[in-house]
Amino acid sequence: MREELAKLTVSGRIIREAPVSIAVFMDTSVSYHREKDLQAIGACIENMLLAAHCLGLGGVWLGEILKNSHKVKELLEVPEHWDFMALVCIGYPAREGRSTRRPLEEVIFKWVD
Repeated sequence: MREELAKLTVSGRIIREAPVSIAVFMDTSVSYHREKDLQAIGACIENMLLAAHCLGLGGVWLGEILKNSHKVKELLEVPEHWDFMALVCIGYPAREGRSTRRPLEEVIFKWVD
């Protein structure tokens, strides 16, 4: 299963090496407000990543695999009314420290009245 998922994304190495991969879906049959539900799913994923970090684990939120959502759904044999939202991989970090980030000034928009 892990190898088949890995073939569906450029991030396949992460899936192969992480001991845990969590596929996140939205059950559209019980969704009453898509935007609110999408926000809740994003918050849920972020909370999973924060919890992993607190346990000394590393976590990666994979989104590029979404281009193959239909293949993921087929592979995992999920109901048609489940929409694939993300794959979260968790494991022990390969290296210490943080990844390189762009400076805050490059990614925020300041509006002054």
